Amino acid sequence: MLTRAGPVLVADAGSSSLRLTVFGDGGHVLNEHHSESPPGEGVPQALRQLLKEGPPPGAAGHRIVHGGPELRSHTLLDDAVRARLTQVAELAPLHVPQALNSRPCTCRKH
Repeated sequence: MLTRAGPVLVADAGSSSLRLTVFGDGGHVLNEHHSESPPGEGVPQALRQLLKEGPPPGAAGHRIVHGGPELRSHTLLDDAVRARLTQVAELAPLHVPQALNSRPCTCRKH
């Protein structure tokens, strides 16, 4: 059973920019951080500031530029999905490897 999680934090980390956005009901933007430089050492600080300034998200998502022919919609990330993304990473070599390089979530499972 799915329940309403509240605001959703969406990360879009590309090869040349970083966008962190907290969306509320109806998709309206509650808070955002945009950087026109590649993600790097400043990301944790930017994320902390974003979360400090706005409502806490109840869920988080990350946009990955290309998931291959099998991953074409919103998908919960698990070990099998991560393995599949690793297999198709060459489809977007400037984006997918960087997205997969982040540490796995250590949050509680729902």
